[in-house]
Amino acid sequence: MNEQKILLIVLVVAVAVTIGLYVLKAIKQVRYRNDERWNQIQLRAIQIADIINWVLVVFLFVLQMTEKTNSSISISRLVTCGLIYFGLHNLLELCGIAFFDRSM
Repeated sequence: MNEQKILLIVLVVAVAVTIGLYVLKAIKQVRYRNDERWNQIQLRAIQIADIINWVLVVFLFVLQMTEKTNSSISISRLVTCGLIYFGLHNLLELCGIAFFDRSM
């Protein structure tokens, strides 16, 4: 039961971060009028966020090589993990946008 509560809290945070990212991007898009600086900020933030894709690939590869037993996972747990992953990706992009907006 505690594991479900933790997953629910993390999932709510992931959804909040995703909504916050899209709201922030819309506000910045209007403020900067889609100029070249804003495009550079978005490009660099997406490059930072794409690091998590490689982390996931390496993690799944290592898990595949070390796990000897057949383990099963429910579809609902898989969807929850996917949404949390999507939220983590958006969190890194949000942090990248905030960092590069201040530094550029």
